[in-house]
Amino acid sequence: MSDYNHSDRNFDDLAEKFARRVYGGLKGEIRLAVIWRDLVTTMPQILSGKPLRIIDIGGGLGQLSV
Repeated sequence: MSDYNHSDRNFDDLAEKFARRVYGGLKGEIRLAVIWRDLVTTMPQILSGKPLRIIDIGGGLGQLSV
């Protein structure tokens, strides 16, 4: 048994700062538009309105998963 003690740090205390710095301006709007464009290009079924099976790896604030 290891005596290594670690704690899981969650994102809650950083989410507001992340949203403001990464997505709070024109650069963030462009970033989301480019990501959305690429998703629609590679997964056109995303626009079908039908349920999809998607794995969210926790890489952000969830703007696209909504």
